[in-house]
Amino acid sequence: MGIVAGLLLLCILVVIHELGHFWVAKLLGVRVLTFSVGFGPKLFKYSRGGTEYCLSAIPLGGYVKMLGESPDEELSEEDKKKSFLGQPVWRKSLIAFAGPFFNIVLPLFLFFAISVGPQKQYKPVLGDVIEGKAGYQAGLKPGDLVTAINHQPIQSFVEMVREVSGHPGKTLDFEILRAGAHQSVRVTPDAEPDPNPLHKDKKIGRIGVKISDPPQYFTIQVGLVAALKMAWENTVDIIKLTVLSLWMLVTANVSPKELGGPLMIIGVASEAASQGWAYYLQLMALISVNLGLLNLLPVPVLDGGHLFMFAIEGVIRRPLSARFRQIASQAGLALLLTLMALAMFNDIMRLIH
Repeated sequence: MGIVAGLLLLCILVVIHELGHFWVAKLLGVRVLTFSVGFGPKLFKYSRGGTEYCLSAIPLGGYVKMLGESPDEELSEEDKKKSFLGQPVWRKSLIAFAGPFFNIVLPLFLFFAISVGPQKQYKPVLGDVIEGKAGYQAGLKPGDLVTAINHQPIQSFVEMVREVSGHPGKTLDFEILRAGAHQSVRVTPDAEPDPNPLHKDKKIGRIGVKISDPPQYFTIQVGLVAALKMAWENTVDIIKLTVLSLWMLVTANVSPKELGGPLMIIGVASEAASQGWAYYLQLMALISVNLGLLNLLPVPVLDGGHLFMFAIEGVIRRPLSARFRQIASQAGLALLLTLMALAMFNDIMRLIH
């Protein structure tokens, strides 16, 4: 079941990507010959509007084939008007950009689906209080219910963490409920490095407490506007984190050993699926953004490589030669295969160890 969940995740993300190319190509009048879910032998197919829709045997994504994708195709003057390479630069660019764009905006819908409606919130009831940390020194104890900080009501454990994190080294007035009695405790959070790589130079507050085990929770109703706001914020955070991760990889601030391939994705997806659909959709959102941004890198054979060459065409005001395209594609393919081989090697080494 876990492997199925991993394959399904990969298939959905690649199909969403190809759907972007397909939809914009159709919108701009380019003839789409084939839209396939999966690769290999076609198990089912039907034709409509000049496009053959297929369900193929190997469930690892899908593909779109447009008329005139290769400069070697011999087309009539009428067909050239509906071919991909026969379009103006701006149209070709929109079609190429649409695939990564669909991957990048997909998390908006995923996070919205996760956030809207009844949501479980954990009460700010303390579990372990770590000896020597700020909370322990201030006198906080397991079982304390935090009701307010600096006279601001606290409803959930997440709210408490957020308030503490925002005040490193600054004394906070905790109002707690202990054994049915209200008490006040002054706590000065320790200033510690933010583990979020987006804020590596920032300090956050920590008091050394954990949530109660098992946690106590209550349910709230999240409306459409609030869910959309949460979805936007989560999507923006993932995009920022992915851009930073790619930059760190390119600038060698992250080891190439961290690069993962399909086996790692399937393994992580399997684990996420076992924890529930919300975790699974969160992972799908993260990988979708990664897929979209990776495809925008200016590497020939990737969408970003096509966009780069279309930009050159726009500057020189003529199509690039077939020879140049061939050499660029071969170089891009060699680089891509090298990265894929490295990712697969890393996956295998993780399985061995």
